[in-house]
Amino acid sequence: MYDAFVGAGEAHASLSVGAAGRQAFINLPARPHGPRIADGPFHGTMRAIAYLAVFAWLTARYGRAVAQHHGIGLGTQIRQQLHLIFRDGINPKIYYFLELYRMWSADIGQQCVMRYEIKRGLLRALHRLRPKHNGRRVSLGNKLSYADHCSRFGLPSPRLLGVGANGSLSLRVPLQAVGQSDLFIKPEISRGARGALWFKRIGAGQYRSINGEVLSLEQVLKIAAQRSRRKNQLLQEALTNHPGIADFAEESLIVFRVFTCINQRGDPVVTHGMMRVLSKLEPRWHRGDEYAAAVDLATGALGSMCGDKSYGPADWYDTHPVTGAQVRGRIIQDWAGIRDLAIAGHHAFIQRMLLGWDVALTPNGPVLIEANAYPDTEFLQRVHRQPIGESKLGDLLAYHIARLSAVG
Repeated sequence: MYDAFVGAGEAHASLSVGAAGRQAFINLPARPHGPRIADGPFHGTMRAIAYLAVFAWLTARYGRAVAQHHGIGLGTQIRQQLHLIFRDGINPKIYYFLELYRMWSADIGQQCVMRYEIKRGLLRALHRLRPKHNGRRVSLGNKLSYADHCSRFGLPSPRLLGVGANGSLSLRVPLQAVGQSDLFIKPEISRGARGALWFKRIGAGQYRSINGEVLSLEQVLKIAAQRSRRKNQLLQEALTNHPGIADFAEESLIVFRVFTCINQRGDPVVTHGMMRVLSKLEPRWHRGDEYAAAVDLATGALGSMCGDKSYGPADWYDTHPVTGAQVRGRIIQDWAGIRDLAIAGHHAFIQRMLLGWDVALTPNGPVLIEANAYPDTEFLQRVHRQPIGESKLGDLLAYHIARLSAVG
């Protein structure tokens, strides 16, 4: 059924990038870890039911606000969302999340690149079009391999102080050097900040945890060693925000998500940039939102800020919703350096087609925190208020998807 209600709307010669990507995803061979949602009528039926439930809930939550702010009646909103479900075969969540009612056309859904296909196999297949480096691809989920690879290419990344394994911590620098900075502990294999702890240096040999507990340096190192009994751990120097952006956070590190993609000549180019603030890393905010603002690639100017949890027409902010700092129009210092570092990083990890870089801006300049091989495309489109199909990235993805389809 999934094939049916996707294919019905996409059975024409020239497909937009979102539609082309979904068609390519349907044609991917089955993967060993389990069936796609498209494999069989049961999965397709359940998906359609889930989409209808999402449609009903979000219309009840946001429909009247959209009608009041934009003059688009509930009947029109309902018809447009059903169009997305049954013509394009995509989650109607994006109707309100991406504000498609503001730019509605019959083909708008075909311009949207969905997280589901990207995460479930499409981007993996695109990565495989790239040649391996010395017969392999560096695992971006393995933070130790990533750190060593950055070091090999001379790329600035968080300084690695020690590695914990089997309940023991092996330092890579003298103990005295460890005690000179804030500290960060995270699993060797992880995604984002999952399972991470950080400790602020408050004096000689004294640290404060995120929950306010005061610990000695020896106690912090013992925590890293103990956590490594279950999973290998990395001890790193914790970074601080550049003064020019410090008012966007209290405790957490601000990062810039920079998308780079291989172009038709085989070179990486920057297609999008956005500043990210993670509420879950701020103990006093008591929020779970991720906030972000688009960065103008040419000037480094920020747009308005939005979140990933509430997405009504009024859920946009020219000033930070928690700290009150001015967001819209703020010029990011050394944006050119951030952009150039992402390009240099992609050259080092050239085996990947598309990467989402998290770059910190510190008092000493930009630092590569990590690279995401399967970045979220939906929040990117919300933050930029534009489907990927209408951007530079859309053209590049369409080119690579066509190549993927040609090789079968």
